[in-house]
Amino acid sequence: MVVVGAHLLVVPEWGGAGWPLIGVIGAVAVVVGVHRNRPARRLPWYLLGGTILCGAVGDALYALDGQREGIFLTLSDTTYMLMVPLVTGGLLGLTRVSVVLRDRLGLVGTLTATCAIGLIVWVLVASPVLRHSTLAAADRYSIAGFLLGDLLILAVAGRLVLAMPRNWSVILIMIGAVASLAGDIAYAFATMAGQGWEDGPANIGYLVLYGAWGAAALHPSMVDLTTPLPPRTPGMSRRWMVLIAVSLAVPPVILLIESLSGGIVDGVMIAIVSVGIYVLVFTLLADVVGAHRQAVLRETGLRQAGGALVAATAQAEVFAAVRVAVAGLMPKGTQHSVFLAGEPVEGATTRIVPVADLAAEAQAELAGFADALECPILPRPRGAVDPGKVGGAVTIGADRRVLLIARDAVEVLAAEARLALERIRLTEAINRRDSDNYLRTVIQNTSDVVLVVDEDDTIRYASPALGRELGLPLPPSGRLSDLVTDDELAGIELTIAQARDNSGPDGVRDTWNLRRANGSRVVVEVSCRDLRDDRMVRGYVLTLRDATVESQRHEEEIRQALRTRPAGQNRHNSSNKFR
Repeated sequence: MVVVGAHLLVVPEWGGAGWPLIGVIGAVAVVVGVHRNRPARRLPWYLLGGTILCGAVGDALYALDGQREGIFLTLSDTTYMLMVPLVTGGLLGLTRVSVVLRDRLGLVGTLTATCAIGLIVWVLVASPVLRHSTLAAADRYSIAGFLLGDLLILAVAGRLVLAMPRNWSVILIMIGAVASLAGDIAYAFATMAGQGWEDGPANIGYLVLYGAWGAAALHPSMVDLTTPLPPRTPGMSRRWMVLIAVSLAVPPVILLIESLSGGIVDGVMIAIVSVGIYVLVFTLLADVVGAHRQAVLRETGLRQAGGALVAATAQAEVFAAVRVAVAGLMPKGTQHSVFLAGEPVEGATTRIVPVADLAAEAQAELAGFADALECPILPRPRGAVDPGKVGGAVTIGADRRVLLIARDAVEVLAAEARLALERIRLTEAINRRDSDNYLRTVIQNTSDVVLVVDEDDTIRYASPALGRELGLPLPPSGRLSDLVTDDELAGIELTIAQARDNSGPDGVRDTWNLRRANGSRVVVEVSCRDLRDDRMVRGYVLTLRDATVESQRHEEEIRQALRTRPAGQNRHNSSNKFR
């Protein structure tokens, strides 16, 4: 462009071929930049490239009309006018999901102020020039259309600059918009002087326009313009409110001044700008009302979720409440899917990640969505035996823009779910502590002996009744085999083996002979249960009860029964016969 443009400035006669070539170069630069940088949204950039291409077509048609009054001139002006909606649509497309979405109220305020300033510029500068008697009607309308389009383009481009002042693509777009306005103003003055646009400084403005927009698409920073960013909380400062109020007052004040000056000259333009300003203000009010309605709905959903989470007594109930609350937080008609993980995710911050980077279970649940919002609910404590009981994360699959809007509400919901899970865990811990204290008190004061034995025969726990009731101190080795006599070892192994194979609640019952420290024996009734799979026990639970007296009484009953029988009496008589 620099080479061709410099050549045209030196040899203006070659403009019929040079200017279409410059336009084609600019359009090709946009296409190359889009394919090389791969922005999230390509259509806005293609619209900008189409704008430059329309300019090239208009230049070619203008060059074909040597008399400047034929059909090619009409087609050329029409093509030039088509550039305005194309570039406006492209710039609005760039601001649709990027920086301006975060502050849409500021954008509407900027457009309102631009309309008011444009009306003032029109009345004070453009209108007197366009009423010049030497201009034809077609020229007046074309110049008016170009100036209006330039003001609209400047408004949107200016908003981009205010939002991203350090982005080179935005700066280049703004330079091109300013150059377009300067070129159109120069074209208006050249037309009034009876000259063509190529004879004045207008060609420099158009050359800068094509070059700046082509370079904006080639620069890597163009990707940031179509990358969705988190929206800001809607709000309007007092300065913006004053600016909008002044903008509303500009059309009636100008109308009053012109009517008092002897006649309304710019009534049509005043009416058009007034309608535009009122439409923008109505849009502003609609956005505020819509934002307030969405905030109320989110607040209601979070309040209802909070009630459900307070009543939850288990993690499953918490997850069910979260799933219902997420459905209420999403805008109506929005397609979404929720995946709730029992185990906590990596990291403690909320993030938007591609669905392809999630776990296999999450990918299956969120199939059909490209992005997902991953929000941790409760981190896993160190040493947690069962992470599913103490951790969790909510992952939502939906459109990226919807995820950005719902991110704050989902974080609040996750915080409420976190408090609910913490409350459930603490409640379980308190109940378990109270239960442990209760059981410890009962076990310490009962006559039955309770033992917890590992698989390797090690006694992990022994109740105080072991020494108090049975007179069996815990052996120094802490092994169960040291409490029994040698002839009972096989019986112990058999009892534990039977308990291992028996899954009933009553366990296995048997009778053992244990050995006291003084060498005497004690007979105990044993109940053995296999609780190795219980995460709170992890071993065999043995309940021992002293059965020595009962065993002696049973033996005495047997002896008495034998004595009363005839055989017993005969033995008794025989033994006493020789006394």
